[in-house]
Amino acid sequence: MIFSSCQETRLEPLALKGTIKGNVQTYGAGSMLDNHADVKVYVGTDLSEPIAVTDEQGDFMIDELTTGTYKFLFAKDGFDTAKIEAIPFLGGKAPVYLNTKMTMYHSATEIKNMNVEAVNEYLIIINMDIETEMSTHKKAVAGVQLFLGDLSKVSSKEYIGSRGYDLLVIPGVVNSITVHLFMPLLFTGDTLYLIAYGADGRDFGNHYNENQEKIYTGLGSPTEILTICIP
Repeated sequence: MIFSSCQETRLEPLALKGTIKGNVQTYGAGSMLDNHADVKVYVGTDLSEPIAVTDEQGDFMIDELTTGTYKFLFAKDGFDTAKIEAIPFLGGKAPVYLNTKMTMYHSATEIKNMNVEAVNEYLIIINMDIETEMSTHKKAVAGVQLFLGDLSKVSSKEYIGSRGYDLLVIPGVVNSITVHLFMPLLFTGDTLYLIAYGADGRDFGNHYNENQEKIYTGLGSPTEILTICIP
């Protein structure tokens, strides 16, 4: 008689794989505006490379994802980064849909060109071109704020001059605006902070291009953007 022994075999739980599908939309003021294309989708903590990118309809798909709990991050230049924490994923044949109706504020507003000229101690003229990345005609606001002193004035929004404009943003068209700001007497050596901003009609949080310059006495036109000369 021959005896044989069986070694106990320990089976590891099977890690299921599956698919996550989703859609990213731009929301504001309580109503949907449009689907959001070219949004990079990151999964986990590795943000070196996106695992998916939304198409023209704002849709994305992540295939062959194993069972686990994941953190999702959605990012696009010029928009607030949106995070979704701790999404449990069980895997299986049926796809999981991640439609969170995300809110991505701020249009991708870019100040194309800016020229600042101090005509005298009381008047500053600012010319700038603004382009906003939007897929449809939308109402937008743009303008400038001037602060005198130090950065604490900026953080507390104690500006000495401000001017805003309502714009109708047309896709692919650059809006050119000229701002005339009258203000209290400025002196040579004063520190002036200029903030140019643009925001779309969905949200009035501002994207800032922030610069610090010294007021000084000089002649002729400024040779550098945001260099202010008082003749």
